[in-house]
Amino acid sequence: MHILYNIAGLYRPAGMERVLTDKANWLVGHGHKVTILTTEQKGRPTAFQLDSRVQTRDLGIGYEDNNGGSLADKLFHYPGKQRKHRKALEKALKELKPDIAISMFCNEVNLLPKLKDGSKKVLEVHFSRFKRLQYGRKGLWAMVDSYRSRQDLRLVKKYNRFVVLTEEDKEYWGDTGNIRVIPNPVNFAPATPAPLDTKTVVAVGRYSHQKGLERLISAWAMVKKNGWRLWLVGDGEKREQLEKQIDTLGLQSNWAGWRAIWTPSIRVLL
Repeated sequence: MHILYNIAGLYRPAGMERVLTDKANWLVGHGHKVTILTTEQKGRPTAFQLDSRVQTRDLGIGYEDNNGGSLADKLFHYPGKQRKHRKALEKALKELKPDIAISMFCNEVNLLPKLKDGSKKVLEVHFSRFKRLQYGRKGLWAMVDSYRSRQDLRLVKKYNRFVVLTEEDKEYWGDTGNIRVIPNPVNFAPATPAPLDTKTVVAVGRYSHQKGLERLISAWAMVKKNGWRLWLVGDGEKREQLEKQIDTLGLQSNWAGWRAIWTPSIRVLL
């Protein structure tokens, strides 16, 4: 089969990009053709190594050019970028003729079901059902987040299949009629189990609002006296805030970038 994925970009060293890379590499290794369409790659290298047989194409839409701006700025530019995106996506689908076209719940999510190119349309969600509300934004942003959260439920029903990661996620979305559960794969396995004698815990992920690491750090203040050690592996916009929290609570922690790290018993690859 020819399977086409849509995602904002592959330059971030983050979970969704990691999973997509693993799946694309596996699929081409098993005889399928895979194409990945991006909107924000802009010639940057991929964060994780793609099989050379995986084809990529950046549509150059530039949604992220308005990140950090005001709500008015986003609302002004978004319709034009959506029109540009739809035109480029429709052209790509007609040219590439995929059997299955998959949205990773990026800015193509409301465009893909409208395009009648003959492909089956699949939607994957790698986030919480209520992710838009979890930011806790106020004022007009809160109204927009609430509206978009309601719209998400209507959007997912337009796809031939809607894929979530867990049974719990499935319950949050309810009976959409097209929902399926497919957990994320694991791309490596340790040669031997950890001996469980080092009192070490590793938390891997971006330092962002979604990961809730500030809650883990607060909880860690209750167990530090028992000799346990916490490693936080990652990077992100909340790094400084988390470091201050650690200092305030008097905790010791190890920080690392998005590279391989080694401990006496654990290897973590991001």
